[in-house]
Amino acid sequence: MKMRLDARWGAVIVILAGSVVAIKFNPQVLPLNPEIKGNFVSFFTQLAAIALFVERALEVLVTPWREKDARKKQLQTKLAQKALETHLDQKKAAVQTNDVGGAVDAKTPTLLAQTQDASQQEIDYRTDTQRIAFVGSLAVGIAVSLVGFRALGFFANKSDLLALYKDHHYQFLLFQAMDVLLTGAVISGGADGIHQIVTIFTSFADNTKNKMKES
Repeated sequence: MKMRLDARWGAVIVILAGSVVAIKFNPQVLPLNPEIKGNFVSFFTQLAAIALFVERALEVLVTPWREKDARKKQLQTKLAQKALETHLDQKKAAVQTNDVGGAVDAKTPTLLAQTQDASQQEIDYRTDTQRIAFVGSLAVGIAVSLVGFRALGFFANKSDLLALYKDHHYQFLLFQAMDVLLTGAVISGGADGIHQIVTIFTSFADNTKNKMKES
């Protein structure tokens, strides 16, 4: 509940800040680049190649660092589960022979708790690994964007951006900052995410073309 409330307040703050900027500075509307359609697939295919490069590089760095402990925790979970299964089989056999002792019953909660603890530690470790990989990929994606590979600028005309730089420099800086953040986020999502963007675009373009032919 706290996370949801924080997200809602964050959205409200962003909307209010955007409204203040729009009222005070009157930012210019940038028309879309008319050449998007012809270059969309090739541009985002190249961006997907960059994302794949970043993804593989991070995998090479993160895997040797985290995989050893991950395998240890996975083994601990399997051993705990095996011990619990063996105990339950022994308990089942004891019930069938009417030879159930207090020590056998008392051991069940302990083994169950050990199994749950081992499983939770494995889950927490893998979750931490995913978080590290996400932060690392986002940082590298933003760094790649900072050195010149941008996605948002693809949707605007260079002449319009040049005019924005001369006449509305503050807006140009905001555009550049947003371009860096969004491009970094897209790259951090991996090549599969960019491939989905290309697939959606090509499917939409094909459907539109088919409808125009039918009409």
